[in-house]
Amino acid sequence: MENINLLLALFLLVISSCNLNKTSNIIFSNPLAIDREDEIVQIPYNDLSELIGEFDETQLPVFIDGGDTLTTQFIDYEKDGSIDDILIEINLLASSQKSILVQIIPADEYPDFIAKTNIRFAAHDDFDTELDYAERIQTVETKETSKILQMEGPAWENDKVGFRNYFDLRNGMDIFGKLTSEMALENVGVNKYTKSNSELPPVESYHEFADWGMDILKVGNSLGSGAIALFTQDSLYRIGDNGKGTFQRLYEGDLQSEFRFSFPGWKAGGKEFDIDHYVKITANSYSYNSSLVLNSNVDDAEFVTGIVNLDSEDFYIEQISDKYNVYYTHDVQAYNHVDLTLAIVAKNNLVQETGACPETGDGITQTYFIKFNTEPQQKVDYWFYAFWETSDSKFSNPENNIDAIRTEINKRENPIRYISE
Repeated sequence: MENINLLLALFLLVISSCNLNKTSNIIFSNPLAIDREDEIVQIPYNDLSELIGEFDETQLPVFIDGGDTLTTQFIDYEKDGSIDDILIEINLLASSQKSILVQIIPADEYPDFIAKTNIRFAAHDDFDTELDYAERIQTVETKETSKILQMEGPAWENDKVGFRNYFDLRNGMDIFGKLTSEMALENVGVNKYTKSNSELPPVESYHEFADWGMDILKVGNSLGSGAIALFTQDSLYRIGDNGKGTFQRLYEGDLQSEFRFSFPGWKAGGKEFDIDHYVKITANSYSYNSSLVLNSNVDDAEFVTGIVNLDSEDFYIEQISDKYNVYYTHDVQAYNHVDLTLAIVAKNNLVQETGACPETGDGITQTYFIKFNTEPQQKVDYWFYAFWETSDSKFSNPENNIDAIRTEINKRENPIRYISE
């Protein structure tokens, strides 16, 4: 029996060694007559294993384009040790295809890449520890939230733009305009309320212009940059303004990061709701993605999002593909008095109604809103874009920004294809 076990161990070692030495090629093709620069291709693990063969958690594939190793991210949604999706950043010329070498290497030898997405969430009493889970603070006062949390709540960024959430009963969304492609939010707002500690150097307020950028949006009582509400019983309610709310980091990587806000037992219009809000940011886009899920089987409930209109007088709607519309504002509405385009992209058949909230009052104000067709257990998806003139002078022309969105939607509807060579 001992000899049989030894032979089996040797056999498995040989098989593992063969896998590590194994190489193959995948053909990536661009179906569009436009260049795809730094395009992110998402491949389910099952698809990849069919193309190159299976690999276990001790082995990982690297993707090599000529002499360049392509930035790659592996996502384990269930956190069970199994890879679910692979993200690969690739360049393809218009209507072209490219052969990419795939080589299996030990997981502990996998190369590091430059991060292009980031989730930052920390408490003021421990800036060195990231929060993976937290419960929403029961206040509406900035002066209170600011003393407890860095940046008043979770913030997320990519190489183009950043955002943050007021992690209290306001549940607002704000924008960080960026002047760098590097991840900058680790040190933004650090030590603002602990300047008496001589061991921690003070930092400037993120409302003031800095080398990395600044907070560029005044939110007030609006929905800011894509915050969420619910329309029920002929009234509009801000989601998160009562009851328990939670944050949970789902995954974080060089090319994409995602977290979830949950609102169990939230009350509005005499009813109780259970709501999840997924927030995802992907590299190389001036946007983040929201996915809303109504987990309660209730009638007369529609999700609503919106754009602050404190400093904008016009709300534009434009169809940018057969399936998608863009809803946007463009005005001198950034804190540093420059042009800013704010836009929401959603599927045409998902939007039920648009309009404007009151200028004053106790509820949600100064907002251009979008009301969605909403069904229990079904995701409501939209993307929020922010184009800040200070980060690129071409953003002063709204046509450039809508063209950029149109191109991005075109790529989303015509993804890069892949087959084995």
